[in-house]
Amino acid sequence: MKVSHRIILYTALFAMVLCILSAGVFAGGTPKLYAEATDVAENGVFELNISLENVNFVAYGIAFKFDMEAVAPCTADGEAISSFGEFASLKRYENFNFIGEKADFEKGYFTYTSFITPGATEGIVSDGEAAISEKTLVSAFRFKKISDKNPSFDIASVYNGDVYDEMFPDGAAFTAKSGTVEVQISISGAGKTKETRSVKNLYAEVNPANYTKEARLENTLYLVDGDNAAAYEGALKPIDSDKNVKPYTDEGVRFLPLRFVCETFGAKVGWNDETRTAEVESAQGKKTSIKIDEKKAGVGGNEISADIRLENSRTMVPEELIKEILGINSYKDENNPKECILYGGIVTWQPEREAETEALQAMRYVMMPLFRNFI
Repeated sequence: MKVSHRIILYTALFAMVLCILSAGVFAGGTPKLYAEATDVAENGVFELNISLENVNFVAYGIAFKFDMEAVAPCTADGEAISSFGEFASLKRYENFNFIGEKADFEKGYFTYTSFITPGATEGIVSDGEAAISEKTLVSAFRFKKISDKNPSFDIASVYNGDVYDEMFPDGAAFTAKSGTVEVQISISGAGKTKETRSVKNLYAEVNPANYTKEARLENTLYLVDGDNAAAYEGALKPIDSDKNVKPYTDEGVRFLPLRFVCETFGAKVGWNDETRTAEVESAQGKKTSIKIDEKKAGVGGNEISADIRLENSRTMVPEELIKEILGINSYKDENNPKECILYGGIVTWQPEREAETEALQAMRYVMMPLFRNFI
């Protein structure tokens, strides 16, 4: 399909969506999309199954990138393919339609959009909107393992690297009658699970507001090794009533106070003194159990070994584990190794931009010794 035709189709589809926006009720629970790789068969073939749960929508689009050194799209027999339809299986439920199917075998990504027949009341829809509560398979894609590398999938987004569709730079978007829906996306394979969120805002050329100082400060935490204060959303914040509780780096690993960071990002943290276990539930509902003595963390059903420490009666964990628990990102300035920026925003932190420069200056300013009397 020519690009101009695809633009017309996408424009018409989302114009239709905007015309029917009104208040709506979402399915109960956290809206989720699962991308789960099955076990690899003897001939190297496996499937990536896409399922939805607890989500209401009028239309959604999703794009995945894959590691072309690890896997190759294929037929059921493991043969090479040249088109989307040869490796894709889209579930044709009543009033559940697809558009914009595309696979790019040179860059390594594929994408499609699904929408609901307007006004439909049968199948998995009600009054023109899908209402999926139980986990429901919506599509499947066949791949063949072609090397010893683990199969690797991710959202094909402008925010996640250089592989994405120019017509769909966000990589994931859900729209319901009540407006844009933020969906937790879980990508599982080779014993690992990666979680992200669907994009609520478009990239800079469409929505420059993403790149203001205020937007970059939002949901951003600035910490400094050896400092008992932090800056959250540009405001000074004490880390703990015990001023000995501070971030620090040991043999190249930065350790952060679990409770402070998790609660700052909206998570709930509990402690079981009998079992010496910390329990965390993120703002998105992901649960983590951290066993101090065993130096293990069960994160969203996956067990992770980590150097977990109990110091000053506080649980200290590696920065990378915190990121897994909360599903957040981090930025490190190689010229300032003591600094740590954790952020839950969608847009990747790019320090060369004016918004990031201003945000960093604001955070450093409130961390000046002058303001210590205020905490």
